[in-house]
Amino acid sequence: MRILEIIPGGPADKMKMKRGEIILNINGKPVQTEDGIRHILSSSPTFIWMHTEDPSGRIKIYEYKCYPDGVNDLGVIFVPREWEVTYQLDEYENFTIIKNIVERFRFMK
Repeated sequence: MRILEIIPGGPADKMKMKRGEIILNINGKPVQTEDGIRHILSSSPTFIWMHTEDPSGRIKIYEYKCYPDGVNDLGVIFVPREWEVTYQLDEYENFTIIKNIVERFRFMK
């Protein structure tokens, strides 16, 4: 799953993850979908480690501890697959983060 945006203050932000990285696995379990990530985080692990691949192809390892509550969301927005999401900007005009994402997609050709 490729990261489109990092939510400020979330676990990914605190780990200094970067836009464009691809999450390969979490706690040793490979992930290929958002549902796979949600499944791994559904037990709210107190410690996670991830392998990612940056845009240049380098593998990075991230670790995050969250005691006692655990992690149930990475705080990222993933690049949607073409068949998953369509946006109508007028519906989201008051949501700055969504507006910025839509603008990025408009120029990605």
